[in-house]
Amino acid sequence: GGRGVAGEAERARILRSGLYEAVVNDSSLFQIRCSIESPYYLQVGLNSFRSDARDSCQLFTSVVDEPLPENLFSKVDLGDGAFALRSFGSGLFVKAVPPPSDGITLPWKLVVAAATPGAAEHFRMSSEGYLYSPLLGGFFHCSGQGDMVKGFAGEYADRDSFVLVPAAPAAQRKARRLAALSASVSATQRRAVERHLKKRDPSEYRPPSKSEA
Repeated sequence: GGRGVAGEAERARILRSGLYEAVVNDSSLFQIRCSIESPYYLQVGLNSFRSDARDSCQLFTSVVDEPLPENLFSKVDLGDGAFALRSFGSGLFVKAVPPPSDGITLPWKLVVAAATPGAAEHFRMSSEGYLYSPLLGGFFHCSGQGDMVKGFAGEYADRDSFVLVPAAPAAQRKARRLAALSASVSATQRRAVERHLKKRDPSEYRPPSKSEA
């Protein structure tokens, strides 16, 4: 049934990273707020202010304060004061991404894209809540509703005092149910597409690879 499909999808996600059971404690999920006074939370993916599909894994600001798979994260200790941020919705890590070579004056951005943490996924947070990327050599800040989270190099770059807000156990359980439902729907849609392609022309049908499944 749907629960079985969702369970298989979740297990596959965990196995792909190889780190989940060792370093992640999903009982400590939280939201990221731009500052103690700010009404804005960080959210993965599009919202009503963005329409470009290329932004679907990028971090933006949102006034949605209800804990949901797209705005819940876990903090993974990497030692020596460094940590990684893992998106609950996708199971992937947040990474700092530089601008293109022809746009070096543009800000860095945060995207959810890495299966395991590397240099781009290392972050530090000061006692004031300033989010620092060693790779960037600077800090991140967020402004109005629907804006991307921006990173700037330099000791005196714009920055915000981010706040990690723990999600209540009931909210975490609801987010898990939503994530399982989403995985089930995606698996059902994928199987329907495969059946359609196989029926249309069996000679051209190509089963999905393990990375696509």
